[in-house]
Amino acid sequence: LEKFESAIREKQEELKKFEIERNKQFGTITESINIHREIVGRLGEKTDNLSKILNNNKLRGAFGERVAEDLLHHAGFIEGVHYEKQKTIDGGTIPDFTLLLPNNRVIHIDAKFPLANAQNYQDSEDENERREYLKSFSQDVKQKIREITSRKYINSDDNTLDFAIIFVPSDAVYSFLNTYARDSVDDGFAHNVLITSPSSFYATARIIMEAHRHFSYEKNIREILEILQQFIENFQRFKNEFSSFGDSI
Repeated sequence: LEKFESAIREKQEELKKFEIERNKQFGTITESINIHREIVGRLGEKTDNLSKILNNNKLRGAFGERVAEDLLHHAGFIEGVHYEKQKTIDGGTIPDFTLLLPNNRVIHIDAKFPLANAQNYQDSEDENERREYLKSFSQDVKQKIREITSRKYINSDDNTLDFAIIFVPSDAVYSFLNTYARDSVDDGFAHNVLITSPSSFYATARIIMEAHRHFSYEKNIREILEILQQFIENFQRFKNEFSSFGDSI
């Protein structure tokens, strides 16, 4: 009987520990949801005034950097620990951000996305002008990709991984890019340049960090990025379909 009572007490203690751990995990999940809501809310405040920002050259230049850094901060990244800002690299160029990875590896981020012709396209009502603006927008994105590859953002001698990131500061612009200038996205990936939006930027940064931590070979990271790119595309299609569904009701 004593052994039976002792076994019951042990099981009760195990159940208590399990309940405490379950409550901790639930609290962590709840906190993560609240943080995500806060990030989405703040992004909404920023993108509500996107048209005004796009029409101002100075604001347009700083907008992408501000949104990207806000996302890094909300994700728990600390300047000087997890990333560096506008640090000169080999060749004299200055990326907007540099993620600091294990084993002294780095990945560079360019947050100055060419938005002007996308805005011109939206503002114009003339179909001929819109075609020209769309063509110019696609060319602008491809030129940005060429700039990144020529600025040694991808440079094994500088201990970088074999790709760099372009940050698009608006999910709406990212959706526009994938819908009307898809060849630019494909061109970026072909040149080891990953184009991200606010919705995918944090996940991208964390996945890159964890992938590098747990996988020794960049071949494996490349495979993960291909899967990540598919995830980003599927997520964007889901958002568009969900938005269309919402409009219909």
